[in-house]
Amino acid sequence: MNATGAFFRWADQAPNAIAIEEADGALTTYGELARHALRIAAALTPEERVSVCAPNSRALIATFLGILAARAVVVPLSTAAPLAERAERRRRTGAERHLDAVALESGESLGDAPALDGPVECSESDLALLLSTSGTTGAPRFVAIGHGSLVRHTHSLISRVLDLSPGDRVGAILPLAHSAGARMVLLVGLGAGATLVLPPATGRALPASWPVDARLTWFPTVPTQLANWTHGPPTGPARLRWILSAGAPLPAATRLATEARYGCPVREAWGMTEASIATVDGPGRERLPGSVGQAVPGVELRLTEIGEVLVRGANVMLGYLDDPEGTAAVLDSSGWVRSGDLGRLDGEGRLFLHGRSKDVILRGGNTIHPAEVEGALVGAPGLAACVVFGAPCAGLGEEVAVAAVGEATLESMREWALSTIAAYKLPTRLFRVHALPLGPSGKVLRRVVAAQLLADPSETAAPE
Repeated sequence: MNATGAFFRWADQAPNAIAIEEADGALTTYGELARHALRIAAALTPEERVSVCAPNSRALIATFLGILAARAVVVPLSTAAPLAERAERRRRTGAERHLDAVALESGESLGDAPALDGPVECSESDLALLLSTSGTTGAPRFVAIGHGSLVRHTHSLISRVLDLSPGDRVGAILPLAHSAGARMVLLVGLGAGATLVLPPATGRALPASWPVDARLTWFPTVPTQLANWTHGPPTGPARLRWILSAGAPLPAATRLATEARYGCPVREAWGMTEASIATVDGPGRERLPGSVGQAVPGVELRLTEIGEVLVRGANVMLGYLDDPEGTAAVLDSSGWVRSGDLGRLDGEGRLFLHGRSKDVILRGGNTIHPAEVEGALVGAPGLAACVVFGAPCAGLGEEVAVAAVGEATLESMREWALSTIAAYKLPTRLFRVHALPLGPSGKVLRRVVAAQLLADPSETAAPE
């Protein structure tokens, strides 16, 4: 067992098939990619933790595969994170070797040892990935994912849900530093024998014509990207069979505009870093707008008395790195993960979400914890006190809002915090308040503030 096993089987069966198509048209076959990955694997030792930080590229994909093939551990870091944050995460995960974009492209990751003959055999619980998440506290946690989860969950998605084949062309826009990118693009795409098509840009710089021009047949993405394209110029006919949207709630208007543009259905999926892609209605299932789908085969769902969604199955993490108490608070002895999301199940097992028990903010597919943002704002000139919460946003699902006491402006707070946290975590909406309500323990009542301001901001604050 090894998380890369399905990819290497395709490399053996069809070495001349195209694995990667780059933005400039350069092609890499399955055989070439496999040889590159196995040379990288030879330079590593089992259980070694290797951090990687680079945009999606042929070199990053080969390195990701090589680390996993060696039974070493991938610690992917976001390119959007400040240098200090990346350094701290390398320290906390014990990643002694670090590879950035320059090192990857120069081949620094290659050693002199001969390439391995194939991926190293792994056990079910052997650690494969350490993915960063904001968790349920202000400090980031590191989700430990085993080879067994990656193998079984990927196989279930490919064989029973997504309807992918070697003829598919998959848009590889989701960063491999995130769970969806690592699992739904790299492992699923290459595990199905498909071609990963790398985009020439990301975000707003990527034109709405790209899925058409790149002849994509399947495109996993986030609502933010789809929202960027809702008002763009018309595009020609697309080969897309369907689009997968995950990471944040998908506004109905964005879904309808996307379906009209590309002439294919948009299907929602739901999951979390701790329990990746738990639900999705793939092409073989009836799609019901407003639902995030039925459980993936091999995954179970149930609801608590208050409606919190619990998840168990092949998609679940091993636990949080070096945090047994945090793990026990989320993952019980029977394997159920508390999602923090509130929802309901219909008679056919489709999940409908209607809120969260956690305070985390989901902005364009990124998870942001208010306490982390508040910590970065402490000391900003003119800021006496503040509380951060999520506010509804049509394009991003939620935006980062701050209720602030004092004279600090939104611009001054953003400038102050930028050196501490990533840009996507910065506040984008400011409410000025005279005071913040406190509970018996002296803590700010975050949910009370959010409810009051979002219900009628004109009565108590002046949004900027």
